[in-house]
Amino acid sequence: MALTHSVAVGSLTVLVRELTVREVRDWALKAEQGLIEVDAVAALALDSASLQDIELMCDKTVADLEVFAPSELAAVVEVCRKLNPHFFRIRAAMAGAALVMQEQARQQPSRAPALS
Repeated sequence: MALTHSVAVGSLTVLVRELTVREVRDWALKAEQGLIEVDAVAALALDSASLQDIELMCDKTVADLEVFAPSELAAVVEVCRKLNPHFFRIRAAMAGAALVMQEQARQQPSRAPALS
């Protein structure tokens, strides 16, 4: 049985759960295929996880979570990281690979014809 842990955030109780290997694989495939909708604020509001990541690991939605300050969500993120280190390793590897690809694309000479 997967691990779970409850975290109090204000008057809300958030149940964080351990993701299965299949859930992480499905998330990674969706991310690679660009099938995960990116909300810039939700993606960047927290340092080490997006609100969509947290939603994946708990019983609350992004809308439930976004009413709290990042400092209030810190305990939830901490429990998410504790229960799902496999998710965060894959997330970090994918982010690192994306940065390498961006840098390589920047270094390639432009193939567009010069305007005269």
